[in-house]
Amino acid sequence: MPFLKELNPTQKEAVTFGDGPLLILAGAGSGKTKVLTTRVAHLVLKRDVRPESVLAVTFTNKAAGEIRERLTALMGERARRLWLGTFHSIGLRILRSEGRRTGVGPELTVYNTDDQIALVKLAMEELKISDKAFSPRAMLSRIDRAKNENIGPDEYLADAGDFLSDRVARVYTLYQKKLREMGAMDFGDLICEPIRLLNSDPDMLARYCSRFRHILVDEYQDTNRAQYLLMNLLAEGHGNLCAVGDPDQSIYGWRGADVQNILDFERDWTNATVVRLEQNYRSTKSILAAANSVIKNNRGRMEKTLWTENPEGPPASYRECRDEHREAETVTARVRETLVEEPSLGYGDFAVFYRTNAQSRVFEEKFLREGIPYTIVGGVRFYDRKEIRDALAFLRVVANPGDSMGLKRIINTPPRGIGKVTVERVSKLAAEKSISLFEAFGEAIKTGIVKNARAEKLFEAFERTRENLEKSEGVPLHELALGLLIDNGYIEHLEVQRTDEAMDRLENVHEFISAIKEFESAPSPSSEEGGGGGSTLSEFLDRVSLISDVDTWEDKKNSVTLMTLHSAKGLEFPVVFM
Repeated sequence: MPFLKELNPTQKEAVTFGDGPLLILAGAGSGKTKVLTTRVAHLVLKRDVRPESVLAVTFTNKAAGEIRERLTALMGERARRLWLGTFHSIGLRILRSEGRRTGVGPELTVYNTDDQIALVKLAMEELKISDKAFSPRAMLSRIDRAKNENIGPDEYLADAGDFLSDRVARVYTLYQKKLREMGAMDFGDLICEPIRLLNSDPDMLARYCSRFRHILVDEYQDTNRAQYLLMNLLAEGHGNLCAVGDPDQSIYGWRGADVQNILDFERDWTNATVVRLEQNYRSTKSILAAANSVIKNNRGRMEKTLWTENPEGPPASYRECRDEHREAETVTARVRETLVEEPSLGYGDFAVFYRTNAQSRVFEEKFLREGIPYTIVGGVRFYDRKEIRDALAFLRVVANPGDSMGLKRIINTPPRGIGKVTVERVSKLAAEKSISLFEAFGEAIKTGIVKNARAEKLFEAFERTRENLEKSEGVPLHELALGLLIDNGYIEHLEVQRTDEAMDRLENVHEFISAIKEFESAPSPSSEEGGGGGSTLSEFLDRVSLISDVDTWEDKKNSVTLMTLHSAKGLEFPVVFM
């Protein structure tokens, strides 16, 4: 096949490998993505594997998008029938496919970090656990860590051996109960729940093992315990698991990644074949020599030696600065000098990496003073801005009326005279009648417990939008969303303020509506048969909930990129400062 001619012998060996477990040890810059995409194309085009029988999993939507683009170029429309996405998007897709087996139902909402912290606080309040003694964020971190290990509330409670663990276990248990009551899941659930379903239902497990005849996992060294268990479960029937990764590039242990997963691959799959991709196409000889001198000191690694046919190139340079301000001055001066020395380069060819987002400040200040354009990855994302989170909360309540956290966010936004006391009174009614907060407000308005014309108007707008969504020939989603924001007074609330900040927020809201419109016109990658445009509200909310910092980075901008080293993994820049 034509694309096989572009591969080196080792790459070709990995691409044309037959059935059985395969570990591709892919050194940095060794053409990992090219091998992964070409292997998928080879399976479909040469070995006649049905596209919908291939599951390819990666870590970011950006990486998944790049892989899909490459596969579309190789396979055409058949690429749309692959199961391709991040661990969380694949987990969510399985959960939506199984509907009410999940115990949540099709109106599932995915909670982001802010929603999770708010729910942890609520659980702590009910349990009378002081947020002064125990930080809700730290409490959530422990819950996330447990889910990364696929440890549920009962197991966590059984193993709690100290005062703090006991408190975490109690909060974890109530937190999970409230998630279910609200028809919601968090990111950890998107992996743990499919594992639970597959383990509890042998027929379902057999069905998914039969569906996915070939499973390919990118960045295998960065998988956590739960992700590892899910992939092994799906592959256990046929053993066609292709893991692509490199223990030397494992940098996510702080967020639950377990490098032992890749180190133990040959123990887990005794008939595994290992292919080492050692030729580097990205770096010069001097950069590679510097990298190899560091890597060789790693403990717990699988031996390989990267080499390249690229030129020697200039050596990596090291500068010691007295403080962060001198550091920013040095980087700024070097950017200026390099632009003069290399006229072919632009600002977009430069990147500054640091350990934490807080370290960007001095670089930002210096670049602003010097007139150097820059883009921050990991700052306040578009979808994290208040007005966008408000707009999303309105839509989430439409999609899932049981989403009490979303309803609480916007019940008095814009101000409707619905205070904390009213919310508590209606919450008590919801608890007494075992109904959702949304249903309780509807009942309270009808019976006169809550006498508020603006609240009545809000719930009428919700119901009207839900009715229009259910019509098979309804108005476009972006028009419904805009109509909802107009009907509930949110647009007018921003317009009447007439401040620069309010106008910026209003502009962002209209940009949000444009984003929905773009989503409607884009082909849906989730349809097994190719499908039409992605146009359902739940699909849009799913996509937004799974966006990461690096997914929003646009590499076409002519500006210096500032980001953490962790966010930069897998990206390429001609000039890098660390």
